[in-house]
Amino acid sequence: MLYPQSGRKRYHVRSADKMNNIKKKETNWTYFKPKTPEDDILKFVNIRNPEKASPIMKNANELQIEAYQRIHEDFPFVRFYDFHKQVKKYVTKWYNDEYYFNENYQRSHFLPDGYFIKYTDCCSDLEIFLIEVENQSRLTDKKLQLIINWWMNSIDPNGYAPLYVLEFNRFGGFQRVVLKEGQDNGFELLKSYMSSEKKNYLT
Repeated sequence: MLYPQSGRKRYHVRSADKMNNIKKKETNWTYFKPKTPEDDILKFVNIRNPEKASPIMKNANELQIEAYQRIHEDFPFVRFYDFHKQVKKYVTKWYNDEYYFNENYQRSHFLPDGYFIKYTDCCSDLEIFLIEVENQSRLTDKKLQLIINWWMNSIDPNGYAPLYVLEFNRFGGFQRVVLKEGQDNGFELLKSYMSSEKKNYLT
């Protein structure tokens, strides 16, 4: 059974065939490879299913699920898994030079709690939004420095590509813009990219 969400969109199963399919996936959620934001939240909910957690972790898991569900509802194109692969995919396009990319790009030494990558082919524009959730992994000075170093060494030398780091509280509400390597308000800009008609340039 998929963990239900109180007061929010529920991930429920409406047929025996789907139930059988979900049951197969449930035993391997750790290895499930999500391809969409919907897949991401489904994996997150099932990995942290409070029904399978220890008594100590049950409340913590419930709170994390509520936070991520709220972020998913407010920012439906934000991803929670597969960061390294997705960012490499779009940065490679943005470099538009395989040799230069291989010479300069370095895999990041951090994993954001969530992310959104905007890339437009027509003008080769790249914008990166990283999301940190307070009760998932506290954004330390060390992690922030890793983010800055990665951006300065692997992204900035190739051209202008804004980076925004946004922090959300333990309930999934926006708290503050931690880092803004761009000219716009990162929070408002991210909100503007969540409309369905702009889905063509989403990760």
